[in-house]
Amino acid sequence: MSDATPPPPNQDQQPILIAGAGIFGLSTALSLLHRSKPDGPRYPSPSITRPDASLSHLLSTAPIQILDASATLPNPVGSSVDSSRIIRADYPSPLYSRLARQAQERWRDRTPEGWGGEGRYMESGLVVVADHERHVGDGEAESGRRYVQGALENVRAALGQGGGAEQQEEEEEEEEARESLVQELPDGASIRSITGYASAMGDSGYVNWGSGWADAEACVAFALEKIRREDSEGRVTIECGKRVERFLFSDPESEPELDLDPSINASGAQTPEPRPRPKPVCTGIQLSSGEIRKASLVILATGSWTPTLVDLRGRAIATGQVLAYMPLSEGEHAALSRKPVHINMSRGMFVMPPRARDGESRRELKIARHGFGYRNPRMVREPALLQRRKMGQRRAEGRGGEEGAMRGPENAEPGAGVGDGDGDEEKGRGGHEMLEISVPDTTIPIPPEGEEACRKMAREAFGYPDPASNPDSDVKMKELHELAALANRPFSRTRLCWYCDTPSGNFLITAHPHSRNLFLATGGSGHAFKFFPVIGDKIVDAIEGTLEPGLRELWRWRADAEAADDMFDTTGDGSRGGPRGMRLDVEVGRRR
Repeated sequence: MSDATPPPPNQDQQPILIAGAGIFGLSTALSLLHRSKPDGPRYPSPSITRPDASLSHLLSTAPIQILDASATLPNPVGSSVDSSRIIRADYPSPLYSRLARQAQERWRDRTPEGWGGEGRYMESGLVVVADHERHVGDGEAESGRRYVQGALENVRAALGQGGGAEQQEEEEEEEEARESLVQELPDGASIRSITGYASAMGDSGYVNWGSGWADAEACVAFALEKIRREDSEGRVTIECGKRVERFLFSDPESEPELDLDPSINASGAQTPEPRPRPKPVCTGIQLSSGEIRKASLVILATGSWTPTLVDLRGRAIATGQVLAYMPLSEGEHAALSRKPVHINMSRGMFVMPPRARDGESRRELKIARHGFGYRNPRMVREPALLQRRKMGQRRAEGRGGEEGAMRGPENAEPGAGVGDGDGDEEKGRGGHEMLEISVPDTTIPIPPEGEEACRKMAREAFGYPDPASNPDSDVKMKELHELAALANRPFSRTRLCWYCDTPSGNFLITAHPHSRNLFLATGGSGHAFKFFPVIGDKIVDAIEGTLEPGLRELWRWRADAEAADDMFDTTGDGSRGGPRGMRLDVEVGRRR
């Protein structure tokens, strides 16, 4: 990629098609726009080989089409769209912690053109706590404590890397600043002194005043406008109401293939390797309307709907997470908006400060759970790539088999042969093979179990305090009594937020191993939003084959031997809580 001004987009060139206008899709489009500019990102490490010239030219000049199934954008039921999302670098993983700090640099840009401007980001502080065994099971308690301790260590280590000061006086100033920004909270009393809630909602933890939250819906709207504003060459089109139904494929010999994931050896040089039998080439998509869209590259960023389009059994699953909202008076809103975010890593429960948009009449407190979630098993037609693999295997075994129409799953068929979760394949209408997978249902409120969990959290936060066990100031006690009515106030609304969960909680950002020109950017696992300003750069790095090795390993495709059970019920990153293995239909059917 040269430093010269790139040529204008060639409208005769087949476009890059991004399916999904959430954080992965929009951030990728922004990164592609930036890399087409003379002052766009370059390759900082000489040990990384520059991508193939044809791929680089395509990413810099091809038209970009962003398609989303929602009738409006931001998508009102998308996992990227809500009143608020936590922004933190508090991870036990050094790689995620470092990437989150890079994102935070952009979140802290409060200019109107910055990610955090116009009230989109609030650095309110974040209280991270865990429970002891008496409150939750031994496994959840231990997992939560490990997560909190690892996150605290990484946050402190990062703060210690800031100055490089050699003078003792400067080192002491840095130490004092670190201690004021991140404070360990060894017991319930110290937690309550920071949050001002009626109870600690955890046994130990810490507060990081350098974390906060973002207005999620406003940020998605900002990204959409940012794309329109920065698209000076007219490369990007954004279309609503366009649902992907299936992928189009052709034989490898008849279509150009992009080397999306070149082999890189230890010295950074590309290593020629003998290729196996050529993979089918993805040449575009068909929409639910029947319209065909050809593409030079398809980037699948469809969130929790992705497992309905490609076979991700054992690698990703859609899980429903509970969100509950409580109406507030003007005085309650003012009092709660000053509090930090509070999250319990043993239970997955968290309380968010209320959003405060200018002129907005709705004032709500959000209580939610980052848990193991609800699965919603439904029978869907098997994805086209899986059909092709099976046909290829049959041909290799001498059993023949015509390719026919390579259809992906169409509409999920509720109740069509839904079994007991054992993943058995059955025949659907027209003789298609059917697979059981978890499919998002965005039309229903949360089940009684989820509402009870949120109510319990509300009662812990706002129940009438016992003065004997709350040696707080008179001012805090007065505020607690004024907020006590929230403990049992009815929720104004609830909804399920659908994650695309992976077994490890790591994203799935990789070329599809069974097709050419098809790239996956999914598996956000409920913690991707904070990376909105930077994740697109990493996705484009991965497409080019220049992604740093650590992230490449985290986000790679897991081989069949590494994959989890089809309906895995554990995302094992240590941050989840609540019951495991819940089915949505069963929980909805329980009496309130």
